[in-house]
Amino acid sequence: MPDFRLWGERELVKLRQDMDRMFEAFCCDLGLAPPGPGLGRIRIDREKGSVVVRIFLPGLKPEEIRLSATKNILLVSGGLDESGRGISSQSSFTDRILLPCRVDPERTQAVYKKQVLTVTLPMLPETGRKRVAISD
Repeated sequence: MPDFRLWGERELVKLRQDMDRMFEAFCCDLGLAPPGPGLGRIRIDREKGSVVVRIFLPGLKPEEIRLSATKNILLVSGGLDESGRGISSQSSFTDRILLPCRVDPERTQAVYKKQVLTVTLPMLPETGRKRVAISD
C-alpha cells in the first residue's frame, strides 16, 4: 500500500487549535478555567503585510514569556510561579504555532499588554514556482 496521508501537519495543527478553543469555550460556559498550563486563546490574522498572533496569557509577566520564530513557526514558552495558601507550584508550557505563510523572523516584534501577547511577524514575499527544465 502506498504511503497515504490524509492529513498534513498544517491541518493537524489547525485541528488542535480549533479543538483547544472549543474546549476552552466549553469550560468558560460552565464557569470553569481550562485545566493545565499552556496557551490561552489564540487569534491569528493577516494585517497589512504581516501575520499578527494574539495570545491571551493571564497571570504572566513579560519576563516569564519566551518567544522564538522561524519562517513558518512561532514557538511560545513560559513559566508561571503560582504561590498562595502556603502552597507553591510552578507550571511551564511550550507551544508551537504553525503560521499561515512565510514570515521574516528577524523583524518580528512582540508586545505584552493587559494579559495579551501580540506578536507581529512581517510576511515574506511569496516565491513563485519556477519551471525546471529536464535534460535527457
